[in-house]
Amino acid sequence: MAIRIAADAQWQRIIYHPKTGALLDVGTTRHDPPPALREFVLARDQTCTWANCAQPRVDLDHVIPYPAGPTAAHNLDAKCRHHHRTKQRWNFRSERNPDGSSTITVPTGHTYTSPPRDHRPPPRKPLPNRQTHAPSEGDDPPPF
Repeated sequence: MAIRIAADAQWQRIIYHPKTGALLDVGTTRHDPPPALREFVLARDQTCTWANCAQPRVDLDHVIPYPAGPTAAHNLDAKCRHHHRTKQRWNFRSERNPDGSSTITVPTGHTYTSPPRDHRPPPRKPLPNRQTHAPSEGDDPPPF
């Protein structure tokens, strides 16, 4: 009975940090990523990872095509529909770099790299410098 249940099951690999319990990766043997993995990749990439493209509407693309490559965070990239199809049809190659950037290699061998996303909030603008004046003899005492 256990063999029959296991044969019909869809297995999912979950990797977490042993001390903190933080989720590091969620892999799957299916083509489509589970919702948590999809949300993670979309939050990580934000827009199309093709060099010089900032299209916010994206598909998830396997860097190493499925089923040779796993459906896991390190093997998924966000690509707009145009660049996703271009990569598949015209023999372009993409790769994720350890620093979070993505490199596209075109059929001629030229490479183009998009920088990693910076997820930090923008720096705060300094408050305007307000000049305070010392009360003079003619000023009324508080409340004004």
